[in-house]
Amino acid sequence: MDSRAIQHRVVKNSFYGILEKGIMLFCPFITRTVLIKTMGADYVGLGSLFQSILQVLNFTELGLGSAIIFSMYDPIAKGDTSKICALLNVYKKFCRCIGCIMLVSGLCVLPGIKFLIKGEYPDAVNIYLLYLIYLFNTTISYFLYAYKATLFNVTERLDVQSKISSACNLLLNLLQIFFLIKFQNYYLYSLMIPFCTILSNIIQAVSIKKMFPAYSAKGNVSHIETKIIIKKLLSLIGFKINSIVILSFDNIIISATFGVYILGLYNNYYYILSSLCGIIIIFLNAIRPMVGKMLVVNTKEENYKLFQKMHFGYNWGISWCSTCLLCLCQPFIEIWLGESFLLDFSVVVILSIYFYVWKMTDFVLVYQDAAGLWDEVKWVPYIQALIKMFLTFIFVKFLGITGGVIATIIGILLVFPFETKKIFPYCFGIEWKNFRMQEIKMLAIAIVVSIASFIITNFIKGEGIIQFIIRILFCIIIPNFLMFLFYKNDDILKNFMKMRWINYKR
Repeated sequence: MDSRAIQHRVVKNSFYGILEKGIMLFCPFITRTVLIKTMGADYVGLGSLFQSILQVLNFTELGLGSAIIFSMYDPIAKGDTSKICALLNVYKKFCRCIGCIMLVSGLCVLPGIKFLIKGEYPDAVNIYLLYLIYLFNTTISYFLYAYKATLFNVTERLDVQSKISSACNLLLNLLQIFFLIKFQNYYLYSLMIPFCTILSNIIQAVSIKKMFPAYSAKGNVSHIETKIIIKKLLSLIGFKINSIVILSFDNIIISATFGVYILGLYNNYYYILSSLCGIIIIFLNAIRPMVGKMLVVNTKEENYKLFQKMHFGYNWGISWCSTCLLCLCQPFIEIWLGESFLLDFSVVVILSIYFYVWKMTDFVLVYQDAAGLWDEVKWVPYIQALIKMFLTFIFVKFLGITGGVIATIIGILLVFPFETKKIFPYCFGIEWKNFRMQEIKMLAIAIVVSIASFIITNFIKGEGIIQFIIRILFCIIIPNFLMFLFYKNDDILKNFMKMRWINYKR
């Protein structure tokens, strides 16, 4: 595949990924607004709590999907149809087992749901019935066709998956808005989630059968291949557990400590942060298969040159996003929901720092996933998860709802050097310390740009849509202008502007 084909595939995947993310951000935003206006913030908190509990229970998947996808890269490149079918069959069997384990685990948690909610919750709903609806939604894909979706990833046809997901998410939100406005019924609102999950699974299965008729779940992998998959899986367990702790632990602790109403307010802020993260993930998902292939066929020197260029552009993007989060989040919440839904500005500051630190590490870890370097750092996520849980219990008590986020930031900063210790020598033939000063420089520039932009945008007085639009214009111009001033004489900017994809052969 030549460089133009690579660019076309990445751009295509990114375009439809952005379209999907736009629908997944804009439509739930409207739905969330309608839910708050018709039912109240408590219902947002309840939904967030159930999702967090089920994410914790979803540890049973333990990264199996990533291990299978990694194992498929080689047979896909070689056109080994029988091996691909065998791997799909293995994944199908594991999915059914995972679904059973999660269903049983979820039912065991059912009696203790009320102990995870401090204070009152809406009297109009049965929290146990609602939880069962969310549990059904989480487990149903394992019994249907979730295993087939791996083919979209390894064949670099994420654009097709994005189209299906976009259509189903649009339908979901339209149905939810209809039932909220027409009936103000939270049960009907919740039932639409598993309905659209089933629909999405069926459409994906039909599409995959049409696109890849030669691939079906049949056959068995060799004993050696099974051992390789199990080895990768055991290495991924820690990463899965750590991800669950980071994404779900805070919501459970906040609900148990402060109640679902405060959790609902906090999740309005976190929704904005996760929306930005979702946009960033589009790019990371688009380049991951390409990076995996380039690591195989290109020299380490070529890969490092491309890494530097992409990392610079990526860092510029997350620096700008974190600045926008700092400057626009609070006025946006006020316009969106009203002054009564505002939390202290310290929440915005902590979330902006968290966003930058979290996303700063993600790009480097794309190379870890693409190279399959999980075994080399398998102990790192366990340490990060322990740090996160220990500090969260302490910080939430003394620092309030941002305590969990502060604990996560500390955990990321402590373990990141150990995660990169193997990545740089393996992928680029250099030590991370040779790149460390560049990252520190980028961090310093991001801090200065964020503070300067916040001070300047704060000169805009008043409230309302007009002032907010002016703030947006300031946030588009000022951070990018300041970063250009910092980098204009730097070779890294010049190299980035001349960036071309490095060729690789199929």
